[in-house]
Amino acid sequence: MKDVPQTASRLARSYLWSILIWLSLAPVDAWEDKVGLLDRGLYAPFGILLLRQCAWLLTAALLTPPIFSIVRRYPITGEHRVGRVAGYLFGSLPYLAASVCIRSSLLPPWDFAAHQFEHRTVKALLSNVRPFGFQLWCYLAILVAAHAYYAFVRTKAQELEQSELRQALAASELQMLKSQLQPHYLFNTLHGIATLIYSDRAKAKASVLKLSNLLRTSLEYGNSISFLWRKS
Repeated sequence: MKDVPQTASRLARSYLWSILIWLSLAPVDAWEDKVGLLDRGLYAPFGILLLRQCAWLLTAALLTPPIFSIVRRYPITGEHRVGRVAGYLFGSLPYLAASVCIRSSLLPPWDFAAHQFEHRTVKALLSNVRPFGFQLWCYLAILVAAHAYYAFVRTKAQELEQSELRQALAASELQMLKSQLQPHYLFNTLHGIATLIYSDRAKAKASVLKLSNLLRTSLEYGNSISFLWRKS
């Protein structure tokens, strides 16, 4: 039950970001429509053009999170790559149908000749199929963005996993060093060095240096493990 609020929160954030990103393009698209209409000798208030673009872009924004969810579950990787590419290509048809229905429910069509909104009819609904290129571009943009995002997420997850493996390896090496530095090991080593001082001073000196290096390595590993633990 605790996962329900978290899921709802993630879903709300995904829709919020989707709407903000898509609607940020509305002023530019509306201005392009304004210029195109002037070239054809037509006129429409900029506010109406902006409203029409907001309806189209809001439609794409509402369809973006479901497509992201599908891509997360069925990425174009591995042995099913060809089948999934074909599935996403055929997926443009249900996207077009959903886009037309949502767009028609958000805003009625605008009559440029009469300068007024028309009534919602079947003909008006089918007229929203005409900008197929724009809707297809939106669909492809969502697919590319979703695959790029989840490829980035998978890469970061792999890097984190490799980092955790390196930390585990360093911890195991430190444990091995600590096991070698048990009191009885140090006692036996120091006793052996003390014996060598009288019989072979060169070998005793080399043994002291080796023991010193072992202690230094243990300290260095211990500090690095503590540092990595604090960072994580």
